[in-house]
Amino acid sequence: MRKQKIELRVILYDGNRYAVYFRASINGMDIYTGSGGIKKGEVFKGSYHASGQKHLKVLGRMVSKDQLPKPDKISGAIRVSAGSGDLNELNWDYKPKAESQSRRNLIIDLRQLQDVPGFTAELWAIEPKLKDAVENVLKDYREKCRILVELHIDWITPELLLFIWTFTPKGWTAVSSALTSRS
Repeated sequence: MRKQKIELRVILYDGNRYAVYFRASINGMDIYTGSGGIKKGEVFKGSYHASGQKHLKVLGRMVSKDQLPKPDKISGAIRVSAGSGDLNELNWDYKPKAESQSRRNLIIDLRQLQDVPGFTAELWAIEPKLKDAVENVLKDYREKCRILVELHIDWITPELLLFIWTFTPKGWTAVSSALTSRS
């Protein structure tokens, strides 16, 4: 097993300040994810280990344990983590670190997204060199949602796909109607 180390950050920018929205760290075959910095600590932390064990903690409490294929034995694609949250609760004093061979930043300028009420970050692990795997994952999302940004990392095992999506205006209307009818 080769040693690989990657740091991924989804960073929000509001014109003056930065905040981490989602993070992923890959160390060897272990993948760690989190909701970024918020005022009260991380809301969720996830891990997907070389053994295939997957864990999810919410506010420090274990809420899920699953056994999945080992990351280097994935067939197809597996969602590793997803998260969204209240932008007002983020810690807005982050200072972005420069990109490097092992660090990638997806910076989202919120001023360009005035029409987007919210969005979700997702990280997928993908079987290496699987033709059309990334497109197959994104196909369903593209039919129902608007993908804001995507990053495919194909130089590690498993390959990773990090993307940010939001509902289309029609989707937001449907979600809003569903929530209103529950009230």
